[in-house]
Amino acid sequence: PLSKQPQLAGLERRGRANYDSLQILFKTRLTSNSRVDAAYTYSRSKADFGLTDSNGGSSDWALQDVNNPDLDFGLSDINRPHMFVANAIINLPSLKDSNAWVQAFFGGWEVATILQFTSGTSLTPIIAATGLSFDPDGPAGPLAVRNFQAGFTGTGTGVANQPPLRTTASCSPSGNDPTQFINPGAFTLVGVHIGDLSPVESRGACLGSPIKNVDLSFYKNFTPEWLTESWFGEAARIQFRVELFNA
Repeated sequence: PLSKQPQLAGLERRGRANYDSLQILFKTRLTSNSRVDAAYTYSRSKADFGLTDSNGGSSDWALQDVNNPDLDFGLSDINRPHMFVANAIINLPSLKDSNAWVQAFFGGWEVATILQFTSGTSLTPIIAATGLSFDPDGPAGPLAVRNFQAGFTGTGTGVANQPPLRTTASCSPSGNDPTQFINPGAFTLVGVHIGDLSPVESRGACLGSPIKNVDLSFYKNFTPEWLTESWFGEAARIQFRVELFNA
């Protein structure tokens, strides 16, 4: 009876992933109450499925060939080659040898900063399995245009698991448009043959938008006598703070 079925669908939960990294941590104390911490990671994440995909249904990361999963074992969707994070807390001089006004307004300030610079994650453009169509008997024939139900590879399903070819063009766009972080010319369908599987080199070949975050704070704690002698107690403080950060 199964021979009369047009197709058989199967759902399998499996996958293979690998992560390698080199991590460097730097810590130092500048003075008794000032310090700088910095961490850098160079890494590579590879997988044959989407590490951010846990929808429980059909996936855009479906294998092109279940009998040859190595075809999809490439840079994963969480791959960030470079990650740098640093933070610092620096206490400026208290100016205790100056008069009371100078100490109050200019002494005892603290500077704190947090820096984060990371690569974008690897991107894989994909084409829906029904994204290509053909006319079986030409424009003059009576038959309607049909979709390639299995995509141009011939092994696709109803999901978009077929990457185009990677070209020799740079992934970086040539213009100054901040909303365009990848060069469309980095991928092409020119040279694709119906029935050929997409090469693994196309997977994660370009990186998305990087992260560049800077947070800088200047602050000073004041302990006026009227506050410390109030019901708040001796530990009470008033803090004046100025914070700068990029959005």
